[in-house]
Amino acid sequence: MINNELKERMEALINSREDWTVDELNQELEKIVNEMNKKPLDNFEGFSPADMHYILYTPFHEKCPIGINTDISKDFLLQHSPLLKLAVYIMEKISAEGPMPLTSKGNLKVSFIKELYNLGIYYGYDRDSFEKRPYQGNWDFLKVVMLTCIIAGVLKKIKGILDITKKGNALLTDNGSSLFKVLFIANTIKLNWGYFDFFKNDDCGQLGFLWTLWILKKYGFTPKPASFYAQKYLTAFPIFINQQNNMHFSDVCFTVRFMARFCSYFGFIASDNNDNTAFFLKNPEIVSTPLLNAFIK
Repeated sequence: MINNELKERMEALINSREDWTVDELNQELEKIVNEMNKKPLDNFEGFSPADMHYILYTPFHEKCPIGINTDISKDFLLQHSPLLKLAVYIMEKISAEGPMPLTSKGNLKVSFIKELYNLGIYYGYDRDSFEKRPYQGNWDFLKVVMLTCIIAGVLKKIKGILDITKKGNALLTDNGSSLFKVLFIANTIKLNWGYFDFFKNDDCGQLGFLWTLWILKKYGFTPKPASFYAQKYLTAFPIFINQQNNMHFSDVCFTVRFMARFCSYFGFIASDNNDNTAFFLKNPEIVSTPLLNAFIK
């Protein structure tokens, strides 16, 4: 779709002369398009369309204007990231004691799930439901950790057994951020966040995750409601409002996927949401964490 500014400039160019050749006109149009692609836009918080192309579609490319810092110690990451902490616990358990038998449905056994739960790493707003029925399918955080580890290739399921891979064992011995980076890429690029809910669009919240983390770092030094970031996101990507057919549902979709799950699981935010109330019901105050500030550059 051609936006209004481009359309107006194209019309002005065409009307400026009557003797344009096709080649001349194409060259001038290309200059206009290139100029507009490099123009910073307010809706993108100063990034240009060319910048956003890298951010959205090749977020780990060397030319992407937002980067991630891989020079972070494993101890720092374990201190601040619930997802990494639980993943490492599971991986170390299997590495030390051997492959772990699963249930007939391919899930972790209840006894081990209770062991994980009692670590107190992270609960989420599904805590009450889990305590009534303690199994893997009733703990969203654990489901995300398991799928992320398997997609990342650090754990594998074979014939009813959960085992650690050679890649997983190698990453366990690394004292840097290699494992965290592998899990981060698997979760953001390979895992479908929409798998865990019933919202209409699979991409809402996940598309542009790196941009939204940058926004969170930019504004997260003081508490702001989760809705502040939802508004920033939907202003940049209004297509998701149309796809949900409702501004409220789009706001909720972003908040659940990006804030309540992704950022909370990885340890990128802290909030005043301490009573297990769903994020989209309470609209809690959000701040960025030392981990986010160190990781995004």
